[in-house]
Amino acid sequence: MFKAVVFDFGGVVRGIGHTGSRQMIAELYGLPLDQIGASIQKLAYQMSVGKITEAEFWTLLSESVGKPKPGEWKKLWHERTTKDFKINIPIVELVKNLKSQKIQCFVLSNTIPPHVEFNRAQGWYEMFDKVYLSVDIGLRKPDIKAYEYVLKDQDLKGEECIYIDDLEENLVPARELGMKTILAVDPDQVVKDVMAALN
Repeated sequence: MFKAVVFDFGGVVRGIGHTGSRQMIAELYGLPLDQIGASIQKLAYQMSVGKITEAEFWTLLSESVGKPKPGEWKKLWHERTTKDFKINIPIVELVKNLKSQKIQCFVLSNTIPPHVEFNRAQGWYEMFDKVYLSVDIGLRKPDIKAYEYVLKDQDLKGEECIYIDDLEENLVPARELGMKTILAVDPDQVVKDVMAALN
């Protein structure tokens, strides 16, 4: 008997546009991606687990490449990478259906502050019983501790949960903890697979 469904957010609940953030950042600095990519990745990771702020990301990145902070840095994630975000309506309906059956619905998401701000402004987190974001819990998937954090906080066993993600690597730890896992390919397929698991 499943008591909860845990959703990844970007790519499952919210459609994900592969916006090429790293390429956009490189262009803001006028540098080739292969010259700046490693620094972007390292600092983005730190930002995604709450170790540095968005402003600190840009300050530290600028210092590492020896260039001034781009004038448009605030627009990159707040405007450019969120313009194609959309909610997946079949998933919204699925969440409503699950909750009507007294099945709890949670989010476990790797994310960064500007995307959190955008999603909150849209009210997209409000349908869930609780949202676990990497920036808040200081853990990122596929670190198994992130999944254990959710289970412990909700006093759930892995066998009582379904976990959904669009990345196979993020399903592996959930499976190790006993969760039923579903690889998200498209919203309708997710709905079909969740309902099949429940029946």
